[in-house]
Amino acid sequence: MMQMMKLAKILVFGLILAFFTIGCKKNDILNKDGSSVVQGNITLKVHSFHHSWGVPYVHLYLKKNATEFPGRDSTIYEYTVQADSDGNAEFTQLYPGNYYIYATGNDYYFGAWVRGQSAVQLNSSTLVNQTASIDLPVSE
Repeated sequence: MMQMMKLAKILVFGLILAFFTIGCKKNDILNKDGSSVVQGNITLKVHSFHHSWGVPYVHLYLKKNATEFPGRDSTIYEYTVQADSDGNAEFTQLYPGNYYIYATGNDYYFGAWVRGQSAVQLNSSTLVNQTASIDLPVSE
């Protein structure tokens, strides 16, 4: 009987230890320096278009805390995505604030390299259900 009580205590202790070990595990995304990235809950939907059609597979770059065009160097932008076959893309897990978006790619329908850019504000007046949508014109 004494051994059963000891075994039960060990089992309970092991279950509690396992619960805290597994239950506290986080799926942190880390910066290059190893610090955790805290993520927001805003989505920015972008439709890049040239003339009247979406530009497939254009690359989109997003710079936070920017109100003026930061330039064409893609390495200075914090976020990047590639549009789908209809020119649509999403940036997710953003925070409210000022951003600048830059798009560049080949419009193979028109046969030209295209670029576009725009300032974007994400705040309570521009969001619907934590989502903002913009049409981003691109041209030669």
